Amino acid sequence: MKTQFLVILASLLISIDFGQTNNASMPYDYEKAWQQVAEFENKGLPESALKTVNTIYEEAKKEQNAPQLVKAIIHQLKFTDYKEENAFVKNLNRLRDEANAATFPAKPLLHSMLAEMYWQYYENNRYRFNNRSEVTTPQQDDIETWSLNKIVEETLQQYKLSLQDSDKSKNTRIDFYEPVMHTGNARGRSYRPTLFDFLAHRALTFASGSEADITQPVYAFVLDQEAYLADATTFADLNITTQDAFSLKYFAVQLFQELTRLHLNDQDPEALVDLEIARITFMHTNLVLPDKDKLYQIALEKLEQQYLAHPVSTRVTFLLAQTYVEQGQLYKPLQSEAHKWDLKKAFEIAGAAKKRFSDSDGAIQCENLQRDLQSKAISAVIEVNNIPGELFRALVRYKNVTDLHYRIIKTTREEVQTQRRKWERKYDVDSEEKFIGFFLAKSPVKTGRFILPDDGDYQQHTLEVKLDALPVGEYMVVFSHRPDFTVSKNGLAYAFTSVSNISFIHRSTQDGSTEVFVRNRQSGQPLAGVVADLYSSKYNSRKQQYEPVKSGSYKSDAKGYFRVPYRMDQYGNFSINFSYRNDRNSTDPIDKYSYYGGSLYQQVEHDREKRVQTFFFLDRAIYRPGQTIYFKGLVVNTDGKTSELGKKSIHTVTIYDVNNQARASVQVTTNEYGTFSGTFTAPSTGLTGEMSLQTESGTVHFSVEEYKRPKFEVTFEPVKGSFRLDETIKAEGFARAYSGANIDGAAVNYRVVRMARYPYWWWCRWGYYPNSPEMEITNGKTDTDADGKFVVNFQALPDRNVDRASDPVFDYTVYADVTDINGETHSSSTTISVGYKSLQVSAYISNINKDQITAAKEFTISTTNLAGQFEAAKGSIKIFELKSPAKAFRARLWEQPDRALYSREQYYQFFPVDLFEDETNKFKWERAKEVFDLNFNTAEKKTFALENLNKWKSGEYVLEIKALDASGQ
Repeated sequence: MKTQFLVILASLLISIDFGQTNNASMPYDYEKAWQQVAEFENKGLPESALKTVNTIYEEAKKEQNAPQLVKAIIHQLKFTDYKEENAFVKNLNRLRDEANAATFPAKPLLHSMLAEMYWQYYENNRYRFNNRSEVTTPQQDDIETWSLNKIVEETLQQYKLSLQDSDKSKNTRIDFYEPVMHTGNARGRSYRPTLFDFLAHRALTFASGSEADITQPVYAFVLDQEAYLADATTFADLNITTQDAFSLKYFAVQLFQELTRLHLNDQDPEALVDLEIARITFMHTNLVLPDKDKLYQIALEKLEQQYLAHPVSTRVTFLLAQTYVEQGQLYKPLQSEAHKWDLKKAFEIAGAAKKRFSDSDGAIQCENLQRDLQSKAISAVIEVNNIPGELFRALVRYKNVTDLHYRIIKTTREEVQTQRRKWERKYDVDSEEKFIGFFLAKSPVKTGRFILPDDGDYQQHTLEVKLDALPVGEYMVVFSHRPDFTVSKNGLAYAFTSVSNISFIHRSTQDGSTEVFVRNRQSGQPLAGVVADLYSSKYNSRKQQYEPVKSGSYKSDAKGYFRVPYRMDQYGNFSINFSYRNDRNSTDPIDKYSYYGGSLYQQVEHDREKRVQTFFFLDRAIYRPGQTIYFKGLVVNTDGKTSELGKKSIHTVTIYDVNNQARASVQVTTNEYGTFSGTFTAPSTGLTGEMSLQTESGTVHFSVEEYKRPKFEVTFEPVKGSFRLDETIKAEGFARAYSGANIDGAAVNYRVVRMARYPYWWWCRWGYYPNSPEMEITNGKTDTDADGKFVVNFQALPDRNVDRASDPVFDYTVYADVTDINGETHSSSTTISVGYKSLQVSAYISNINKDQITAAKEFTISTTNLAGQFEAAKGSIKIFELKSPAKAFRARLWEQPDRALYSREQYYQFFPVDLFEDETNKFKWERAKEVFDLNFNTAEKKTFALENLNKWKSGEYVLEIKALDASGQ
């Protein structure tokens, strides 16, 4: 606790470090006294230091010197903490008493300090509060007994007390304290010109955080109006009320309003604009409106234009540019052009700020933003193994690079690992630079240059580059945007590859041995006579590192096969190095970062042992004390794969209470079906909570609680009919007693949450679903009427950022919490689906084996509304044969690039079996011809038949079904 208290004091002294006032007539020399305090503290004499501080305290109190008084109180708390064990609570109480007794201007500062100390105590002890229950009568003088609600309430109250003398604080210039405080710079002081500014912004720091707002009532205050992002004059005049008196968001809004009124007519706009930035940012973070990002951007644009002639406007410009940076990060090049140019827009906006006021704070921020956008980046991926004598590829990710140079350097895995070991513990140098520098000093076997396409959009792009054919060996490929390949101030990327005709597969057997098959990488033919050396790792205590140790050697037979028996030695895992004539390969990568163990692991698969397992079934999940518990059990003997009933077996069932103490037991015998049954009486004494029934082979948990039987339930009427987006939808609910009576006059708190879903075909074609985060559309309160009925009206607002072509359906879930006059609360929810189209049609056909078809095959047509209810519709079904690729392709080993250096024809010439774009996506294949056409009407028939399927050409087909909804969509 002492360490924590000293940290808090240090924090306070940074904010408020008062010294001597420059008053020649002052009879007491504060500066000299504080020097004595420092000397005593440095000598480790806290008792002597405290005596001097007490003298300073008395003098400051007598002379009503508020700065010296506050400083003395802080040091009294600090030295008392040195002196007394567990003094934190006493110090807090003393500070509270000092704050209550003090007068202006010391009083508001002490209350603000006390609030900060309360909250820092919570932050340092949050693990205690998270599991602490509410105390009915917490001790006011003992913070260690407070709950989270209590400490939030007290912290908020102290900040409110610090702002009580607001008229005096607003008329007290912060310059009054300049001789006795760390003043910072002139611009910082211009943002906090008065004592009220200083205190209010300290309170805002607390109120703006999210952690303090943990506990919320059902009528919680929410920011759900566009007016919160209005201009300063409009915002200051808003009439904002709430039942949620302890809402920190509401407290923050009140502070923003009062500060805005204070600075609205300032001649110098520095403080007002700084405040507006804080307000707009806070509102953007906490607004629950679906289009809050756009509203935030508009608010920044208006604020920037209003103060365009003042240097402080550049801070707003920076935030505006930042919004485009955030939007630019949403760019998905293979999906659409949306957000492609947002980063360039951000760069231009930042440039405008630099032109207006190049030396302003905002211009400096914009300069840094531009540098980040202009930064060059390169990374590369190469296949681990490539074929000798054939061209191979690298995937290059790049940003702001047009000139790309490469070197291919021959190396060995031993050389690479030696360099890694050499530099991995050299902490006084950049080990990565030294590692790369060693290889760049070697003569490359190949060099080259690529001119990369760059649109000037500041986005990252990817493409594949062709690298020259190489003989067998191990290589490092280094890419650089500078031709001299300098290690410093240069964008470098590297990757390793093994050029080898040796390929291998391995598998583990039940006895723990490892079978390995060695093949020619091109032809797939077995390679006989391949030497396979096994290596394990052994720790060298002298060098304090693991070293490879050869632990065996094998040779492949005529089938390319060899077997490594199960090895029960101290080496454990192992790797295999293959050699065949001048060709080498390994199960380990060339650049192996971990030297412990190996890439292959052996384990004996033991026979499965049978074990008894008991499954319990209870008549309910919660019981009252003394209530009868009816249970059944099923006993099985299983080895994890097969099971058999545990017939005629005897078991003891025991009931355990919340302290895991046995309360009663009963012996049961299973019948010919492996089941048993019985009863217990739930314990009526001791603690309530989670209890359990146990046997030696099974457990079931249940709750024993003193609970009231629910008296009513909440239900929603099924929503019928179809709706259109932007229409007002009415959801009707009822609160009814289980006796059948209506619950009238009950309070209803509701909210409506929107989520988007998309048809499966969109993912199949494009490989993604549009992003549409869950959003609360509205919330509010109402009451049940005499019939127990309540109505929730809401507008079906769509997410307008989602492309209509993706055919989204928006699910609006209405949540309602109903509380009757006795305080009993029950909840319910219903979901209403609305889309741009009100009809869903489908006809599912799975893969068909035409050799097993002898007659016409029927399939079902489904036409429903968005709620899944049948809705008759007319339409057409067409089936097309698809034009499949003329050759087979390898699966893609990395993501599809969004740029290309070569035409499709060139690429196929270089890499005949690799994908150029997305050739294997059958949802993008061309339609060769129509093979089936049918008009349907589900009011008359809901199926259709396909005849002569055994005569259809083998291949892929696509079914297209069309119908119109009631509105012609």
